[in-house]
Amino acid sequence: MWELTRWNWHAYAEHSERLERALEELVRADERQVWTHAITKIELEFFDVGVPSVLTRPLASCLVSAIRRVDGAKRTAILSFLAELICGRGEEDYSQQQREWLSLAHREVAMGLSELEFILETGDETDAEMCVHMLATLAAHIASLGPRIAYYFGRARNRVPAIAAHVDYYLHSGKHASLRAGSDDDDL
Repeated sequence: MWELTRWNWHAYAEHSERLERALEELVRADERQVWTHAITKIELEFFDVGVPSVLTRPLASCLVSAIRRVDGAKRTAILSFLAELICGRGEEDYSQQQREWLSLAHREVAMGLSELEFILETGDETDAEMCVHMLATLAAHIASLGPRIAYYFGRARNRVPAIAAHVDYYLHSGKHASLRAGSDDDDL
């Protein structure tokens, strides 16, 4: 996976070569036990999932690249991990540095927007719901994506009626104003 080799893992953190190997294992493994172990290893050794670190950006980038290479339960697990990583928890409690790391991760995921849109368009209900949450997060942080994501939401709402309540929340929530206004200009 080229995206994995794009990052100079050694520049990010001590023992980061273990993270790189775990990501390779996650993408390549066919047996559920092996790839679930890889996700668990990444979560336990390198992240307090939901709290950004210097590794959040490269990991998010690699996970977006990985979702195009997998399907089924493995894709669902990777989407879930990616959602935990970029949707954050309690951003108001993050340091300025953590907010910057999260912002960089959002931009990496936004570069793979078409991957999330494709899953929203074709994936099952669980995968589509995770994409809704991630796309809403991207729209909240990168306002120029709002109109495009609002369009995707309108289409997904009709395709997967079970996610309609989530879509409606984001479309009508005051916290996600970019989904109702803005331009289609991309400021990535």
